[in-house]
Amino acid sequence: MDAHKKLILKIGLIFAGILLCLTFFSQTIFNFNLTSVVVDYAKAGAITRSADGKGVVDFAICDTYYAGIAGKIYLSVTEGETVEAGKILFSIVADLEDLRQDLDGYNRNGDSLDLRLQKARGDRTYEEEQLNRIKSGQSDYDNEIAKISLSMQITEKELADLKALGEVGAVPQKEIDNKESDLANLRLQYQQQAERKQKAISDMEKSLADLAYQIEETEIDISANNQEIERLTKEINAQGEISVKAENAGVIRQINPGINNGAFVAKNQSVMQTGVLSEGFKTTFELPESVNYLSIGDTVNFNVGSRSIYNIDGEVKGLVIADGRLKMEVQFRSENLAGGETAEIKVQDTSELYEHVLPNNVISEDNRGSYVLYAEMAKGFWGYEYYARRMDVGVVSHNNINSAIRFHSYEENIPVIVSSDRMVFDGERIRIVSGSDLIAIK
Repeated sequence: MDAHKKLILKIGLIFAGILLCLTFFSQTIFNFNLTSVVVDYAKAGAITRSADGKGVVDFAICDTYYAGIAGKIYLSVTEGETVEAGKILFSIVADLEDLRQDLDGYNRNGDSLDLRLQKARGDRTYEEEQLNRIKSGQSDYDNEIAKISLSMQITEKELADLKALGEVGAVPQKEIDNKESDLANLRLQYQQQAERKQKAISDMEKSLADLAYQIEETEIDISANNQEIERLTKEINAQGEISVKAENAGVIRQINPGINNGAFVAKNQSVMQTGVLSEGFKTTFELPESVNYLSIGDTVNFNVGSRSIYNIDGEVKGLVIADGRLKMEVQFRSENLAGGETAEIKVQDTSELYEHVLPNNVISEDNRGSYVLYAEMAKGFWGYEYYARRMDVGVVSHNNINSAIRFHSYEENIPVIVSSDRMVFDGERIRIVSGSDLIAIK
């Protein structure tokens, strides 16, 4: 009987052991089926943002030259040529008869301008005399004001007398009222006449200002007309040939289409443009609209690879958003450039040191905002277990790789899930592993 009990006890112990082993192995198998994750902590760091752009080099200032007269043109320079100030750019041979007709026209215009100037000066003298008369009290306005003032004095005395008689019942009240009405009308006339005088003064002062402007403008027109007369006289004396010289040292940037030796050009037709060397160069770089860390006056560095010119410093002169791009105008100085070259730039901005920086792929977003998943440890039946938990964050700054974040919690030193072997959900039980063979997920 004892042997039978011992056998039953032994079998029970064996069965219990088998159950324990099966439970252990099933738990182990379950753990291996959990989502495997790698965790890390947010670290301090800076966010560096950068962008690339290109632009075409041009001169900061270009001089444009026009045909001063109509005639046949003869060029003395070619595109891309460097010229000194005073060098002849082109000559035009005009028809002498046309020049003589133009000269006659400017002479007639000069006579007309002289008459206009004399009339404006005469009108100014007359207006000044009239204004002085009014201001000195010698005008018709002042005479009328004096008459009204005298009438007011007489009416005031008559009204006082009537009031005295009215107190003893010698005159009716209606007579007194009529006299008061007369005095009120005189006072209104006095005020109106004074206002007319002041308006006349204002009108004359404005008229004098207009005449002064007209005289100045006419004198300028006369000066310009005389210059044309002088120019045409010289051209006629030179048998109709004129030469146009470079105003500044520069490079022949462009000779306009159709401008060839012997071709006919009309008066005021644009002939060519020269880039002024003393004023340097400019270019407009196109950058992503997200570049918001540049300001007018900043110094930027760029290259012109086609000329093997590197590390050129330029000043930002303009920033405009157009067509979804940031257009940045930069002015600079450099040698061995002729305009038309391609300039390349890389701009970047390094932020201050942020306390918490994480890779972009760690941060997710839904209709509630940005968040990260982190691992939370809990005590289980077989030991410690780990669960994925959500924590909302604010993205302070970011680039293509990392983001600086702000935790929406007092607890900031948390093990953030940085990668996993499959999608992880908030509240899901997870298994923390070491290594980096796992696929990063969002």
